[in-house]
Amino acid sequence: MDFAELQKVLPIPAPRLRALYGTFKEDTGSENIHRFLYWLLNRDHIDAETHQSLQSGSEAGVSDLPVACLEVEDADDGMPHIDGKLDLLGPIGKGGEGEIFAVREHDLRRTVALKRILPAAISVSDAKLRFFREVQITAQLEHPNIVPVYQMFETGGSLSYTMKLIQGRTLKRYIFESRKLRDQAQPLPEEHRLATRLEHFLKICDALAYAHGKGIIHRDLKPSNIMIGPYNEVYLMDWGVARSVARDSLPDGGLDLASSESALPSEEARSGAIVGTFSHMSPEQALGDPASLDPRSDLYGLGLVLFELVTLTRAVPGKDDALITSAQEGVRNPIEHYVSGVTIPWELRAIIDKATMIDPEDRYPTVEAFAEDIRRFLGGEAVIAAPDTPLQSAARWVRSHYETTLVIMLVMLGVLFLTVTGSLVTYTHGQETARVRADTLGSLLTSVSTQAHHIDAHFLIYEGLLQGLAAAAVQALRQEPHRQETGAQPFYLAADFSDPASSPPGVTSSARYRRNVSLDWTVFKLAPGVSLETPLDDGATIRTRLLQLAPLRHQFKQMMLSSRGPGASHLTRDEARDLIMDEGVPLVWSYVALEEGIHNSYPGKGGYPAGYDPRTRPWYQLAAHQEGPQWGSPYLDALGQGLILPCAMSLYGDEGAFRGVAGVEFTFEFVIEQLLDLPTVPGVWETYLLDEQARVVVRSGEQAQTATGTDVLELPPFPIESVARAVREGASGFDEVSHRDEPALVFYTRMEALGWTYVVVGDRDTMLHR
Repeated sequence: MDFAELQKVLPIPAPRLRALYGTFKEDTGSENIHRFLYWLLNRDHIDAETHQSLQSGSEAGVSDLPVACLEVEDADDGMPHIDGKLDLLGPIGKGGEGEIFAVREHDLRRTVALKRILPAAISVSDAKLRFFREVQITAQLEHPNIVPVYQMFETGGSLSYTMKLIQGRTLKRYIFESRKLRDQAQPLPEEHRLATRLEHFLKICDALAYAHGKGIIHRDLKPSNIMIGPYNEVYLMDWGVARSVARDSLPDGGLDLASSESALPSEEARSGAIVGTFSHMSPEQALGDPASLDPRSDLYGLGLVLFELVTLTRAVPGKDDALITSAQEGVRNPIEHYVSGVTIPWELRAIIDKATMIDPEDRYPTVEAFAEDIRRFLGGEAVIAAPDTPLQSAARWVRSHYETTLVIMLVMLGVLFLTVTGSLVTYTHGQETARVRADTLGSLLTSVSTQAHHIDAHFLIYEGLLQGLAAAAVQALRQEPHRQETGAQPFYLAADFSDPASSPPGVTSSARYRRNVSLDWTVFKLAPGVSLETPLDDGATIRTRLLQLAPLRHQFKQMMLSSRGPGASHLTRDEARDLIMDEGVPLVWSYVALEEGIHNSYPGKGGYPAGYDPRTRPWYQLAAHQEGPQWGSPYLDALGQGLILPCAMSLYGDEGAFRGVAGVEFTFEFVIEQLLDLPTVPGVWETYLLDEQARVVVRSGEQAQTATGTDVLELPPFPIESVARAVREGASGFDEVSHRDEPALVFYTRMEALGWTYVVVGDRDTMLHR
């Protein structure tokens, strides 16, 4: 692209653009159009979207550059000398001893980040050696959440290296955005909710645990040194003050560094200087004794990062000398949310407290143990930092069910009122009987609500599996197609399964699916009028799409195992095959269908009718052009899997273009056998799941049904009208009714994932006198 072409596409008047180009050439001495675009971006003359569009459409294919990659002051002077293989685009940021530029590699046609030591810092004692050690450490920490280093070299007498250019925002910016949404009284989107923030934090823990395993401590953990990419990638950045510790205790001896810590007579070692950031360091680090530091010092800084992610406020009070004193004494602000009145779960308070104890011996022993407690919290389990008491267990449930709790409290007050009134009318029942009745009802309400929460959590896990499949499919469509194994057919069409000569290897008969299926390969079915050589708008063919989607077969299989629970992922290949093929897992079918008429399904199987078109299927139309997972109505599976519940969501590509639909289908057999019953409560006749119209989706005791065809079921209404009416109104509570000519108690709790209601019906006298 030259300047004349640029004038045609930029939304800037031609005279103004020529003037800006003249200023750019005077400032930089360059006429490079790519660098000029970056110069316009940094001065807010164009936005990031326009910049990305122009760069991605250029001959060089330059990637989009972020407006700000680091939370440091821009450096717009002292451009480094770069050899002919790199094209300087502009500065990204500058720190105390280094500065970062965006550059483009001529040979590889990609944009990377170049970091070099500042010319003024080269004269500082040991600065060049520290910079060299930073490159060594970062390059050898090969982890998905640590930025990869590409190359190190000299530029104009200054040591430099290139690394992956991270597109995204710092964790500091991410926290600021969450605060801004709170200030505007807007509901937090999914990407800013607490659970998402904690998932980001766990990725930081993974990176730091890996570094500790290599004998490296970071020593400067803070939100501005953590990056979040556009696909929720998380990177732990800036290893400039990292150091090695306790190398002899490591199985492989730690990293291979050019010189040991003892061989580095740095200013830090000689004078006891403090490195790091006072607002995010442990007391022992703030006291200036680097020899005493170990991984638990990093763990303290990690606890302060968690504090800020959870509360959206700074962790350590004070400025200047007061801040130093706070850091040295381990003083920390109270764990209070940025928004007054927002409650922070007591488990997270306990986790933060344990991670930021003043004495390192009182903290978690490792980052892995710290992360495990976060995972326990996310999974609804008791945390090691504060084991549950019965009261705390009840409190956890109350925090996640505010409306249900209010209903329960009102119901319990009503029961107490009725009990007291009954004791006055029926004088044969004393106050002790009334108390026992009220306690029993309260206990029953808690049992039913806890079970409902357990069922709800499983459906949320199923949603997460679908979202993971959708993300993998979108990413696959961005990749260049490739074969899975050399010389092997990369994909199989439905027709291939009908002929043993063309079917994929490993196709076997399954007792679960009642036909021959493949657990190693998916099956592709093309809509009528679509062939492998059908051309597409982007110049590719249908064959290209199939090659892009073929690698998803591994994602499909792992997702199916994950639907059974965490333990299934550790099974051997044969154990996993037996589990899916014979015993069965909750997820029975999964698929990806594209708007171009491609259907990719797992497990692989034949038997599709010739006129099958995925775009006309109910699950495709349910989710097309919608946001997030969409649950459909249950139906009876034609292959004998019983009652099936579909869930699907749209796939969106670059610039929000609709690409198709991903879907999963689950069997209710697991719900009926493992979740629906309430064995701890005697006298239960039957348990139900009702939809929002109070229709019976499934009930306990129903065996897996068989049928031909996959028509949506006509769901019967729940037979107890008073309860059905409350369910349609979205209420939770209990009712005392006559059912089957017997006195009965009916408890009902609404679940959030599907908007369904869990209902328990039982004999009143047995339930109250258990």
